[in-house]
Amino acid sequence: DLWDVRHPDEFAGREDRDNARRGHVPGARHLEWVALLDGPDDDGSARRLRPRAELAGIVAGLGFTPERPVITYCQSGIRAAFVHWVLEILQFQDVALYDASMGEWANRDDTPLDGPA
Repeated sequence: DLWDVRHPDEFAGREDRDNARRGHVPGARHLEWVALLDGPDDDGSARRLRPRAELAGIVAGLGFTPERPVITYCQSGIRAAFVHWVLEILQFQDVALYDASMGEWANRDDTPLDGPA
């Protein structure tokens, strides 16, 4: 199972991040990584990781289960690493990080992409 953790505009192909092509890996599910954080503090300075039960509900709502392999990706691996860590907290058994992420995938001409028409 693939989890694209990028901004919705990146996933939909409305933003290219200087890649040769735009869109997402076919079959990837999408939820931006920041959805795993609560809202900013009253002063707007900080966000915190949501409680474990909330995280589990969000992840299950996307259709991911701890028994199935999950690969996270973003543009360069940083945002995907955060989600990888969250899945480890939730005791997912087989989690991989595509560290080259879309910086590699979207700049090759032999990789499939779903994106703008």
